[in-house]
Amino acid sequence: LSDEKHLIHAVQRFPENFEDKTFQRMTHAHISTTELFKKIRTSIHLARMVISMDLIRTYLNEETPRFPKKRHLKVHFLPTKLIFPFGLKPVLGFSIGFNLIKQHEIFEEKHILTAIQKFIPNARIVPDSLYKFHPRKSSIVTLYVEIEKNDGSIFTLNERFNLRQGIEEEFSQRIECLASSLFSIRNEEEVIRTILALSRELTSK
Repeated sequence: LSDEKHLIHAVQRFPENFEDKTFQRMTHAHISTTELFKKIRTSIHLARMVISMDLIRTYLNEETPRFPKKRHLKVHFLPTKLIFPFGLKPVLGFSIGFNLIKQHEIFEEKHILTAIQKFIPNARIVPDSLYKFHPRKSSIVTLYVEIEKNDGSIFTLNERFNLRQGIEEEFSQRIECLASSLFSIRNEEEVIRTILALSRELTSK
């Protein structure tokens, strides 16, 4: 409930930036992420994640119809700290959104990491930090993921500046187009993962 309170506050302050489905997306995030994902992140940050992804989706829904055959990709940076018994761990979150312009396009952790390591070679994906939202029949994909450094150090201002300057273009170039047969197999795997997530949510209540 605390997540929804923060979201309500943001919607009240900036109502023009949000769609009616924002609250549904908050519910989707709760169902689709593990208990550990929610436990080590503050409710404020989870609300920021959903709001950021929603703002990107709104932007892409406006831009894509104007140039439907062009790749549109937007990134928001969400620096945060993960909560562990031994203390706080600094990480850098990314909200990423893009439009699909071909059939069977994918963009996953390996693509994200390869792009980021062009700017920060010792970066790595925080385990189990990827959250994806892609409604059926929608050409817009939004996702959230976090990175950290292998040595645990914080990201410098220069590193963040370099990311802001070039990461959107780098992400765009990493989107991969699969053969239809491989894509069908991956879709089946995604359905199974969704069913398992819903099962976990139901059994925990």
